[in-house]
Amino acid sequence: MWSKKKAKKDEPITVVAKPRVVTLPPPPSFESVIPPAWQTQENERGLAFAELAISDDIRLRIIVVGSGFAGLSTAIACARQGFAVTLLERSTGLSPHGDAITLGCNAAKILRRWGLAKELWERSAKGAWWLFKDSSGAEISAEDLRKYPEKFGAPLLQGHRAQFLGSLGIEARLLGVKVLYERDVYQYRDTPRKPAIVTKQGDVIYADTILICDGTSSRSRDLLIPRGHRPAVELSDYSIFRSAQSSDQIMADPQICHLLDGCTRTWIGPYAHATITPLDNGNQVAFSFTHRAAAGQSSLNWKDRKNTADVVLPCLDGWDPVLVRAIKYFPSTLNWKLPDEPPAARWISEGGCICFLGDAVHAMVPTSFQGGSTAVEDAATVALCLALAGGGKMDVRLALQVYESLRKPICDEVFDVGLEQQRKWHAFFSTRRQDDVKLLTGKAYMRDAELFCLANFEAAAVRVNPDFAFSNDVFDKILRTSGLDGKQPEWNPFVESAEIDPGKPRRFQDKGDQANVDEWEYVLKKTRPKHGHAAREAEGLRTELNACAAPLWPREAQGFLVPMTSTPYIKYIEENEQKWIDRLAEAVAIPSVSGDPKLRPEVHRMGKWLQDQLTSLGVSVKSVPLGPQDIDGVTVELPPVLLGELGNDPAKKTICIYGHYDVQPALKSDGWEHEPFVLTDDKASGRLYGRGSSDDKGPILGWLNVIEAHQQTNTPLPVNLKMIFEGMEESGSNGLDELVIKESKGFLSSVDAVCISDNYWLGTTSPCVTYGLRGLSYFKVSVSGPGADLHSGVFGGMVHEPMTDLFALFSKLVTPDGKILIPGINDDVAVLTDEERARYDVIDVTVQDFESAVGAKVTISEDKTECLMARMRYPSLSIHGVEGAFSGAGAKTVIPAAVHGKFSIRLVPDLTPEGVDALVQPYLKAEFAKLKSKNTLKVEMISGGRPWVADINHWNYAAATKATETIYGKTPDFTREGGSIPITLTLSEALGVNVLLLPMGRGDDGAHSINEKLDRSNYLEGSKLLGTYLHECAAQA
Repeated sequence: MWSKKKAKKDEPITVVAKPRVVTLPPPPSFESVIPPAWQTQENERGLAFAELAISDDIRLRIIVVGSGFAGLSTAIACARQGFAVTLLERSTGLSPHGDAITLGCNAAKILRRWGLAKELWERSAKGAWWLFKDSSGAEISAEDLRKYPEKFGAPLLQGHRAQFLGSLGIEARLLGVKVLYERDVYQYRDTPRKPAIVTKQGDVIYADTILICDGTSSRSRDLLIPRGHRPAVELSDYSIFRSAQSSDQIMADPQICHLLDGCTRTWIGPYAHATITPLDNGNQVAFSFTHRAAAGQSSLNWKDRKNTADVVLPCLDGWDPVLVRAIKYFPSTLNWKLPDEPPAARWISEGGCICFLGDAVHAMVPTSFQGGSTAVEDAATVALCLALAGGGKMDVRLALQVYESLRKPICDEVFDVGLEQQRKWHAFFSTRRQDDVKLLTGKAYMRDAELFCLANFEAAAVRVNPDFAFSNDVFDKILRTSGLDGKQPEWNPFVESAEIDPGKPRRFQDKGDQANVDEWEYVLKKTRPKHGHAAREAEGLRTELNACAAPLWPREAQGFLVPMTSTPYIKYIEENEQKWIDRLAEAVAIPSVSGDPKLRPEVHRMGKWLQDQLTSLGVSVKSVPLGPQDIDGVTVELPPVLLGELGNDPAKKTICIYGHYDVQPALKSDGWEHEPFVLTDDKASGRLYGRGSSDDKGPILGWLNVIEAHQQTNTPLPVNLKMIFEGMEESGSNGLDELVIKESKGFLSSVDAVCISDNYWLGTTSPCVTYGLRGLSYFKVSVSGPGADLHSGVFGGMVHEPMTDLFALFSKLVTPDGKILIPGINDDVAVLTDEERARYDVIDVTVQDFESAVGAKVTISEDKTECLMARMRYPSLSIHGVEGAFSGAGAKTVIPAAVHGKFSIRLVPDLTPEGVDALVQPYLKAEFAKLKSKNTLKVEMISGGRPWVADINHWNYAAATKATETIYGKTPDFTREGGSIPITLTLSEALGVNVLLLPMGRGDDGAHSINEKLDRSNYLEGSKLLGTYLHECAAQA
């Protein structure tokens, strides 16, 4: 954790870094001296290079910032030269919608020397044709990609971006690259002798050189500002849409299944073009669409999510029906503005030891020099320059200057090629010249980046330093380490490949599935790739990767490539996805609305259904009745609490899981697109719509799925389970507190920790673990007067109207900007500390995520941290509705005799329901007295629950964190939830154990709202998460 106060001029910034507290100099100085307390051997070598022995063979310590194509390629290239490399993982280059990549022949040559190109080719498109059509679908021309190996010395590589990054990530690990995860750069120390990075996490990491590979819009580019080298970012008129997913739906569509024949297809229209590319031998498919008219809808955020039907299909009106039909199968898309920004004038910082790689390349270059291709060439060149310059600390400045002089002219040329390609493609609509459609390459495409560097390095170095010279022994050694000594592997990617006729429908079979010990195996399933690498052990080079090893790069909620989990119960969960959905459909079909007395029998029916499900899985279940309840004069029976037990091994930890089987009210007439109590499986979007799907029937059934998967695969549960499933959570959890307190000395006495899955991610991309909840005080304000409803034409203006009085009172509760007007409410709110505020600053969420979840731009604040604190750590007051008022269609002119308004206050430490009630009651009565109304007022708090905050340093949270990293490949955000689960605090206090919330659903699930949903991927991955959490509990405890 770290914290930063806004500094005034010449005022130091205080960074709090556990267990160190260090004062940094005032901003924005990049040449300030790091305090001596941090200049220790431990921080200098221990953090980044402790596992690598610094010896004569490892001459340079290099930090690479960024883990996309540029970062991973640079780490590999430098490690191959014998340098000690630490990579700061910051960005994936993956969109939340899946993504494709085209690597040009130049990059393929280099990857072949690195031993990766054959594996990548086996996962690439093998159609050997690039077909061009106009917007109507008429054929224009075809490019024979089979000629590329002969013409350029290597094939074109087209495939899933996640797979290509995975190959680079594995190779980097095997070469000894050390990875520091989730490190955000706060400041660069740009000095000639000892550059360093200060992270937001409070670390200072020294190196001999820092190679920054984190994108052209990175804040690190500000290092170039003092020299005036960074041009302003200029955005073009164009934006690009991209997405990739499973090809199952397209394969099942006979009208467009031919798109999976291995051929790349591009449709060219007026100021626009679209491309469909089959990936992974037809198992995946990608589309991209570049369009000038849509630029206003896009952003520079590569995670920007748009609905394809809303932003892409309207632009394709009148285009080829085959293209339009295919794109309809993509539910969402990245939408990114294209910068018309040439490579920066200089790439080296003022201090001379920090260099930028993978600079801007025009996105229109479709084959040779997309960012990934240029990044590979940049990486290979900079590593060779560092080695050829001498490979020592004193040689860095020379090496980087030579690198810049060799690569910058090529990147400038590449940028010009991209502009020309765009001009020609988008001019075709008017010129109709077939030559305008051909793929441009340029002279740079004929150059081998590594051979070019070897041939020109000495001359370039002499221009920098006339006294430079290196020995033939050094040159020969570098040839050997780089694979440039004539012993590089030879292979022809087109051997045994079938001759493909353009347009011929064919689904390619992946020969890689029968991989032997010398090959890598990848698995990508369903719409989103869920699993990644399983390396085969090969002595000296390739090592078996731990199935649960931390991933090298973070991934989003969609489009993950995560480590293969080989446990049988995980595989069983994956193979029975439809069974779990069918089970959820049965549960959703029971309208267990606890707040409606008429539906109370359905809540009991839901409890019986759940009890039968548990019993069938061998769970010992006790149904505990809670007695009668009075609702507005109607007496009904409270639903039973189900207490379940599975396992009683004293050698194992006991985990208590909680959930609720009741739901909120829902009517189709409320605005639902589907029947709320019929689970709708929308395969196009991957969403499961239905009341209770996310809150909380889906998570409850996730636990059942885990139990069944363990039983069916003969996998012992690693812990004992105690279960509490109630049917009144949505209506105040009547009787549950008393039951838990009673059973704390009996049934629950052996519990070691509690896990609740009844909340959601903050947004749609980052999983989280929740350690706090707001409490709740729910009020009912009744105003009554006339003995019966009155005619407004007869009595309007004559009598005090209850509705008018109620609205007057409600206007005294809260302002439109969320300020609570009740005196004293904010007096008991715990003071915000700098350390606490820093927790919100680092949470991976944006204001746009909140707007997406809400469906409109209505946030009170435009600041992310302010939004988070408003949701998590400050009280809020919301007005919910009015009973007794006319709400139907038409124009009924009635004066209600009595109305009952309802509002609630969300509580935070140190507010209590009792304390808030003591403030609300007298305040509303005093305001009502000011109205001088003859009506009668009644104020009552009908339910209340205290807020809760837990200790995140407990092994329970360590287990949840590790499980999330294993399943989602990303460290979870630690959040406090704005909602209330009253039983949480009771479980914590009555049992005296740690409690955590481990959510299954996303922030846009719409719980308590219309169209509640649970994404299929979250249901499946969430079930795996719950199972993995249990295993981590056993390991952590």
